[in-house]
Parts: sequence; C-alpha cells; structure tokens
Amino acid sequence: MSFLGVAWLLWCLPDQTDTRGWRERLRAFVSAQGVASLGLLPLGVLLFGQASLAGPFANLVAVPWWSLLVVPLALIGTGLEALHAGTGEFAWRWAAACFEPGWPWFEALAGSGLALWWLPEARWFALPLALIGAFWLLLPRGVPGKALAMLLWLPLLWPDRHLPAHGEAELVVVDVGQGLSVLVRTAHHALLFDAGPAVRDGFDAGERAVVPALHALGVRRLDRAVASHADNDHAGGLAAVLRAFPAGEVSAPPEVEGEALQHIATRPCEAGRSWTWDGVRLRWLHPPRHFPYLGNESSCVLRIDSRHGSALLTGDIGEVIERDLVRRAAVAAEDDLRADVVLVAHHGSGGSSDPAFVQATSARHALVSSGHGNRFGHPRADVLERWARAGAQTQDTATDGALRVGLRAGGTTVETRRQAHPRLWDATRRTDPGLSYRPD
Repeated sequence: MSFLGVAWLLWCLPDQTDTRGWRERLRAFVSAQGVASLGLLPLGVLLFGQASLAGPFANLVAVPWWSLLVVPLALIGTGLEALHAGTGEFAWRWAAACFEPGWPWFEALAGSGLALWWLPEARWFALPLALIGAFWLLLPRGVPGKALAMLLWLPLLWPDRHLPAHGEAELVVVDVGQGLSVLVRTAHHALLFDAGPAVRDGFDAGERAVVPALHALGVRRLDRAVASHADNDHAGGLAAVLRAFPAGEVSAPPEVEGEALQHIATRPCEAGRSWTWDGVRLRWLHPPRHFPYLGNESSCVLRIDSRHGSALLTGDIGEVIERDLVRRAAVAAEDDLRADVVLVAHHGSGGSSDPAFVQATSARHALVSSGHGNRFGHPRADVLERWARAGAQTQDTATDGALRVGLRAGGTTVETRRQAHPRLWDATRRTDPGLSYRPD
C-alpha cells in the first residue's frame, strides 16, 4: 500500500518548487491526503473489508508531526543505543513527549462514527472497477464525466448481499476448524448457531473466523445467538462474537454448565418452542423439558422450515438422542426430522449418525464441520458412506472451506468456498477438480 500511495502522489501532484508560497504548499499537502485516501481506498477495502473516513483527518496531524519529530528522534535514539547502552534514552523520551500531545486527537477520531465502516465482501470485478474510478476522478481538471466515475465504486462500496427473500432462508457453515459455527439468515433476521473454539491466550475462532465472516456477509446485527452446548469447540468463541455483535437473545440448553458461558445470560432451547421470521419457521426439537444437562447429549437441535426447503442443525448429539428423536417423531406422527439439509451431528463421529436417524431425515445434503487432519479422525469414513447410501451428498469444511446453503425459490443449493473463490495456487483443487461440489 505504501508503494501504491507514493505512485498515486507522484502521478497526481505537481512538482514542488521553493518559490511557492505557504498557501500553495498547504493546499498541496491537503491534496496529497485526498489523493492517497482516494487512491488507496479500493485496496484497503479488498484487504481489510473496511473503510475509514477518519484516516485523512488523522494523517493531517500524524504525517508531518511524526515524519519531522517522532520518527527522527526514535531513529536517533536507536542509533545512539547501538553505540552505547543508555545513550539513546533521552532521544526516546523526547520522541515519546512529541507523541503524547496528538494521542487525544487520535482517540477522539477512533471513537467517532467516522473511524470504521465495515463493508460486505464484493465480487472479483469490484476492485478493478473502483481503481478505474479512482484514476478517472484523479485526472486533471476539465476531464468530462467525473461524476459518472462514482458509479464504478458502487460494486465495491455497496455490493449485493444476496439476502434471502421473504419465505427463503440461507445457512453459512463457517470454517472454524475442529468446531462448529452456522449463520442462519432470513430476509431481515440473523441467528448464529455456535461460534467455534477458543484457546485461552491463543486462537479464538470467534474473533478470527466468525466475526470477519459476519462482516464479510454484511451482517449488521444478530437477533439471536445459540450455544448448542458448553463444549469449547462450540461455545468457546461466543464471547468474542457477542462483543462485536451484541445479540438480542442467547439460547443454550437448560442448566448448561461450562466456562465459556459463565458470564452470559441465556434462555433455554426447549423442544416444542418455535418462532417465525420473515415467513420462515424455526423450532427447537431437543432437549425436551426437564432434560438434565448431559453435555453433548443435551445439545440444542434446531429445525428450520422455509417455503422452499428445510434444514436440521444437530449440534453434538449422539446415537441415543438421534434414536429418541426418531421415536418422538413417530409418536407425534410428524415429519420433524425430514429435511433437505442436515448438519451431521458431532462432526461426523462414529458415535452419531444412527442409521435410523439418517433414513428418517431423507436428506439430500449432509454437511460436516471438521478440522483438517484433526486428531479425532472426523468425519469417519463409515459415517460418510452411511449418508451417501441414504442418498445425501456430503460436503466437509475441512476440504471445501465454508459452506453456503440456500433454501430459495430456485431450489436448495450448496456452494463451497473453494468453488466460489478458486485460487490458482490451490494445489488440492488442481489435483482433484471434482473436490468442489456444484449447486443443484
């Protein structure tokens, strides 16, 4: 970005001469901030998914002050310290003294609404169009049609979020490694089912994977967050997600226990409770009332019924609970388990995906969330074969990346991240072109 910024400045700004007055120099300095901000905005959005309107204002102070005082004093201190220990201390103190006065200004800007503007992920052609638009806007005065150049920025700054229509739903299985996180969206609502693992003072999938994914998908808020149970690989990242996206409600099994949920107020996910968002019905199938908390076996099971298809999110339930769900569905004489899309329970472990449960779902798509090369051997080959024999096509985040499922008027579709965003350097895809599954 530094090289690109300098290139923009060299191309756009006129030659500086010593005979120019201070007004001209000030105008050139302010123009430089505008050129750099406009020219670097497309690349900043591409790399970081965000834009800042506060940057140019911060640079008006930071660039001259740091360039003329802070950085030279810091370098002098470093040079003196290399010659003899302790001799560079005075220069560093002066650098710190020069640094401090501007900090309240930067803090005020950081706390303002101008500081950060998250943008959804745009299509591949948005960046070249925006760069052409920037080039057009920075051409000399008198060039016609500059107002039209702003239209070239729209695909980058205002991309289509592909939101479901009324009665439709979308599921995104985020690639969080050996864990689970699923975003469920309707036309105007969003629910997050689990938030991946987190390691104390280490990798937090909620912060590193789920939050960036939500920003990239254009999620503005979460109407509900769900911790299917308290295991770290499902609830560990929830705290980080809730800091970035405060949820209207957090659901979890009754009497849930676990460090990840200690300071989070939850409401029980109790079988039979349901609600409707934008023509899509969401209903808890497990655990039933008065069911004790038993870890995996108490996982919340959520059914999603849109006008164009249904999905089943199973958490980490095992064969005993799966058979119980089959029994309850038979007693109620309802198709509670029949679904177009099923999230394979417990990451495809050998203790889940009971044959009776697999047959009862009649699923067309079986989704697995697992980590590449995980020590548990998930998903088990016999489990995948069981789903395949039942007529389901399987996708796994470990090999396909994030999975995007559409329950839309055009039918049920499953799009893999590897398929939607291919990379020339993807060696696995080059050696096995059939790895990515194409939607129906």
